[in-house]
Amino acid sequence: MKKNNMFRLFSLIVLLILLVIIVVQNLSPVDVSFIVPLGKQPVITVILISLLIGYILGLITYSLLFRGAKIKAEKSQTAEKTNIEKTKQGK
Repeated sequence: MKKNNMFRLFSLIVLLILLVIIVVQNLSPVDVSFIVPLGKQPVITVILISLLIGYILGLITYSLLFRGAKIKAEKSQTAEKTNIEKTKQGK
């Protein structure tokens, strides 16, 4: 195996071990109420749901910001092309 692949395998094993430790330590149930009471859920479930919601909100925010920047860039490119075409026609 290549050295790079060994490093990836070792990193994956370490991350899996850490994940197992986190899951085992967070199995105790807690009362959960995000908007409505959801009853008792394991802490790890609450952590994972919170991470998933945060990830989705981050993706939405990034896509909205990126789309705005992309639209501005397209408008400026269109305006620049129009200006070039006008100057060519004027000559």
